Amino acid sequence: QSLAPGVKFALDDFGSGLSNLNRLRMWNISVLKLDIQLISGLDQDTKGQILLRNLRQMASDLDILLVAEGVETKEEEEVLLDMDIYLQQGFLRAAPMSIEAFTSTHYLTTSAGEE
Repeated sequence: QSLAPGVKFALDDFGSGLSNLNRLRMWNISVLKLDIQLISGLDQDTKGQILLRNLRQMASDLDILLVAEGVETKEEEEVLLDMDIYLQQGFLRAAPMSIEAFTSTHYLTTSAGEE
């Protein structure tokens, strides 16, 4: 089913619970948020790296943007960067915070880098 122009659909917690590959085929997904279960300890998990590398390729082929959730160590970050997974969230970046706390401590910029 098509979404209205400009509307994007993100599937959260992919890799856990009820998420499955069939949803990638049936839904018009723009963003896939990889569950912490796929990310935690990734630097020590060869099978996990193989799985994630193939998920990244599949997402690229389907024009789906990947976001890695639960990035907590520099080692996990490096593995993800080596796989060209640049969008990451987790305690390595910052603890969860309110929008007010975020906007008071971080600069929001446009794509041109202007404040």
